[in-house]
Amino acid sequence: MPLHVNGSVYKINGKQIKLYPIARLCAELEFIGYKRTPQSIRKWELHGVTPPAYFKIFRRRLYSLAQIKIFCDTVKECDIKQGYSLAMKDFSEKMWERLQELNSMYEGGIF
Repeated sequence: MPLHVNGSVYKINGKQIKLYPIARLCAELEFIGYKRTPQSIRKWELHGVTPPAYFKIFRRRLYSLAQIKIFCDTVKECDIKQGYSLAMKDFSEKMWERLQELNSMYEGGIF
């Protein structure tokens, strides 16, 4: 079953939440001028630049709108341009801090 870029509703911790595939995250990044491929997002996760996707269904990474907003805001704030090193930016630290804070709300069922 293909995932829809418009998202699908899932029941998590007894609550309904709309989740979006990695393609939606990439589309939002491109919309704000920071084009990235799903492969780039996966590599960031693999290399510890960002925390692992909190929601995974059948090994597919899914994101809430709040998580997508954090990605977009942080990429824009740190001006993460394609082809430039992330080493000189505090992007990774901000992503970990912001996403872990949000993800802890999902763990507690507060969303």
